[in-house]
Amino acid sequence: MSVAQARQALECGDFDAAIQASERSLHRRPKDIAALTVLARARLAKDESNPAAGTLAEIVKLDPSAAWAFVALGDIYVSMFANKLNHGFATPYACVDTSRGNDAQMEKTSRQRCQKP
Repeated sequence: MSVAQARQALECGDFDAAIQASERSLHRRPKDIAALTVLARARLAKDESNPAAGTLAEIVKLDPSAAWAFVALGDIYVSMFANKLNHGFATPYACVDTSRGNDAQMEKTSRQRCQKP
């Protein structure tokens, strides 16, 4: 399968086929950004955070201008951190650790600014 077929599978919601196709393509061309992109997005769609993080790290290593990959990788790390702390964040995108006694207004403002829309 080609990267185009992997991309089509991803767009059709067949994430397993997208992963398989992109992995086959990467076997032939391990640094193919297009195949890595499809693989990362399919893994994210399947909520496979750890494998997605590894793929995203490879993308940013190969292409430091891939801003979307930095953002997605950051989202994964924030989510993992929030889940690990288990401080009752409203979403994994909340930026303030409320257990430290920060000013209530600052916390409210930070949450409003940092939550995913």
